[in-house]
Amino acid sequence: MMCALHNLVLNDLKDNEFTAIYMRRVVLTLVCLLFLMPSVAANYSSNQSLQNGKVWIDCENSWIEIIDENNNTILNSSNYLGDIESGNYTVNSPNIADCQTILPTSQDFPNIRPVPGDLFESIDIDTCPQTGVSIACEGILLSGDLSNDTSDIFAINVSSADIFKVDVEASSSSLDIDFHFQNSTTESKLEAEMYLNRNTSIGERNTLYLAAEQEGRIIVTISSPNPDTAWAITVSKYTIVNTAMLDTDGDITGVGTVPIGIDLGQDESITVTHISGLDNSEDSHGAIPVYYRFVYSENSNSEWSNLSINQKLFGIRDISHVELIFDCLCEWNATISKQLHFDARLNSDAPNFMPLSSSSDNSSYPLIEMNGENYGGELTLMNGDFKDILRVEVEGWNDSVHLIDVIVEGDIYDLQLTIWELDQTNWNILESASTTYSMSSVRASLDVGPGTHFIQISHVDGPNSTTSEVNSTQWQIRVSTAILEEGEEPWFPTEDVVYEAANLFYWIVGIILITPFILFYSFVRKEKQFAEEFASKKNRLEWLTKQLDSGEDTGLDLKRALRAVSSLEWEKALEVWGECQSRHYTSGIDIALWSLDRRLADKGQWPLLIGVRAQENDWNVSAIRFESPQGEAWKVVEVVPNLLNRGDEIFLDSIIKNSRLFFKVVLEGSADSLDVHFSGIVGGSPVAAKLTDTIYKPNDSEEE
Repeated sequence: MMCALHNLVLNDLKDNEFTAIYMRRVVLTLVCLLFLMPSVAANYSSNQSLQNGKVWIDCENSWIEIIDENNNTILNSSNYLGDIESGNYTVNSPNIADCQTILPTSQDFPNIRPVPGDLFESIDIDTCPQTGVSIACEGILLSGDLSNDTSDIFAINVSSADIFKVDVEASSSSLDIDFHFQNSTTESKLEAEMYLNRNTSIGERNTLYLAAEQEGRIIVTISSPNPDTAWAITVSKYTIVNTAMLDTDGDITGVGTVPIGIDLGQDESITVTHISGLDNSEDSHGAIPVYYRFVYSENSNSEWSNLSINQKLFGIRDISHVELIFDCLCEWNATISKQLHFDARLNSDAPNFMPLSSSSDNSSYPLIEMNGENYGGELTLMNGDFKDILRVEVEGWNDSVHLIDVIVEGDIYDLQLTIWELDQTNWNILESASTTYSMSSVRASLDVGPGTHFIQISHVDGPNSTTSEVNSTQWQIRVSTAILEEGEEPWFPTEDVVYEAANLFYWIVGIILITPFILFYSFVRKEKQFAEEFASKKNRLEWLTKQLDSGEDTGLDLKRALRAVSSLEWEKALEVWGECQSRHYTSGIDIALWSLDRRLADKGQWPLLIGVRAQENDWNVSAIRFESPQGEAWKVVEVVPNLLNRGDEIFLDSIIKNSRLFFKVVLEGSADSLDVHFSGIVGGSPVAAKLTDTIYKPNDSEEE
């Protein structure tokens, strides 16, 4: 645009202004060059040594210029098919990616296929390395034309471990490529062949892979039904003999069945999570078979086995590595994920058996610090790991006694926890504690002496625990300890100042220790007095209603009353509350229920008072369930005093024989009736009880 403006200015100027015109021309020319420099810098330029032959150019929105050694432009075109003489040329293009080009870089090829055993010059191709993580291979570019020829023929020497990749880079017309294998005596036509029914397009991909089965040569025959056809192909060579060892997992790639070696410890596993084949449209859902074998040494390995996608492959003891092959005559890529199956911060799996003696090396057993800190691990069921043994070290004086408390969480429904106290001299098991899942965790405690002791986490089904859906079980362990008896303190002579300080310390500690007992005694005495005073008047529920009518807050009074009345005799306690709405009385359990004033709960909720007394036996793992015979299920929203609850259940845990418990419970729900179930374990057997009467929820008018 600026150059055109320059010419317009020249036409308007007079002759006596020639000097000024010349200077302006120089300036404007420089400006034009500055505008053109960025586009020139972006051009493609390459020096080529060409042979006599055909040139074919096919571009879209671009062009190619060929300049000879004398700087003469031989051609400048977007579409061209013609002859060129041998020599050195410069090839330029503003955008070579929008073009496909065939330049005669190779010598003229023979057009007669040799017979087996005849001397015939072969193409020398370097072998491309396969590292498992990249394929950096250019191959060799061959080009030619079929002017005055029926075909172009060349040979490639092969061995039994070679794979060849043939890429048709460009063809000016339809093309047939046949392959024959020859050894010293015989020839056979390979099933693999390439056929193009038209000329190639820009960006088109035509690829074929050939696998050699024995040593010999492959004869490549290129022909076309159309004369003057120009062609260009790239041939790449790969080997599948050497194992590509990988240091890590992630994305891998290769050509053919090249072995991929992966270090895999006995406490590790790998999973092939993705497979896809390039150039042959294989999908990523297992269409390419995968096989593996364990390599024990250079000359020893297992048989090949099939590996499915997303299947875990666990390492085994004493192997060098594991090898994978992807059974595909193609270029493929895959994704491998490696997992570590370590226990309790140890770089290996915890052992399955205790050490043989106290002198055995136990460094392979994870040490659990008894400070309540979390340690994680797993039972790798698919790898035969059904139990883990951990150790704890207890330090203390001679004859001291320490409580070890162990909590296991995680996938614990099928886990068993065992604690062993060992004799530190002969390694015999002195005491043990074992438990399984109960109340959302697995928990056990044991009193032990100083020294080394062990904890075992095992699956209750052992070898029968492995299924197709479950291949590992995760666990978390927390261990805490407390000193029950200090034992015999080593004796050392004390100085007077230490003796005096110790006496002062004992007095201070004595006062500190006795103060809580004094406070507790005072509290119990006041509670007893309150209970007697509270029990002096009958029908206390009616009294609570009157308190509510007067607008007084009865929350604190009710909490204290529940605690105090529990200390009274059972029948006397029942008289305090007044006539119960329902009662279940047997030799095993006595349950009484009162419906409280609705104002002791939020609107729409139902407050109840329940008393429970164990008659002749202890009740363990006891609970109360509130069932709705009709309508929506009840939900426990509040329990006073605070008890563990969930949904429509309250967990009372253990009720000692002849003990008494009163508590307030607030239910929420739209039902109008209620059945109360009580259950627990008595003498090792499950027992249940139910209030015979169905209790009906009073409406507002009834309470008023």
